[in-house]
Amino acid sequence: MNLKKRKNFIFIMYLCLIKNTMKIGMKNFCLILIILIIVPAAWFSSCSGSDDYNDNEKPVISNVRFNSNDTIIYNNETITINDSLNTEANRIDTLVIGKIVYLTARFQDNLALSGYKVALDSVLENRGNGKDSAYTFYALGANIFGEKRDVKDTIIRRNNLLTIPNFFLRAKTNETVPIREGEYSMKVVCGDKYGGENSRDSVISKVMLFSRETIYNIRKK
Repeated sequence: MNLKKRKNFIFIMYLCLIKNTMKIGMKNFCLILIILIIVPAAWFSSCSGSDDYNDNEKPVISNVRFNSNDTIIYNNETITINDSLNTEANRIDTLVIGKIVYLTARFQDNLALSGYKVALDSVLENRGNGKDSAYTFYALGANIFGEKRDVKDTIIRRNNLLTIPNFFLRAKTNETVPIREGEYSMKVVCGDKYGGENSRDSVISKVMLFSRETIYNIRKK
């Protein structure tokens, strides 16, 4: 039974109870009194709940950073990447092949946040013949905001998401193929608890995907 029909049913039952109260008499007066209190309470509860489920304000994602202040060790040298002090809008964070990807971001909603998903789209294998195959890595941040309370505004810091492998393994041939380095898009999608028409927001960030050796050589130039 949908919300509108349920409200109409409660209202009709309420009117019937009032009409028949005089016929029943004092014997069941206490029972009728209790019902007359409970029914309106259920009515107003259903009305207030409907406001939440009609939420049309989407959540907001901001201050997205990947692998902030990350470090790699190569050729006995420690290199720091993705300086957290760099807040320029056109910055591009660097992800390292073979390392964990972690997220720092702010999530906001007018009622309650639900979870989020991060996807690294179209990661290409380097087949060496001019033909590349696309893969998608993704990780879910379900219930990351907590299950017992409604969280409206929070900052997630260095939340571990996924590990970018060094190689793809082809199912048919068991051949290992290295991932192609370069620029990719990382998408963050966040939802609210009520799943309304505008229940999701997404942000797409450009990232660079490099091996430790490539980063070392770039820094040495």
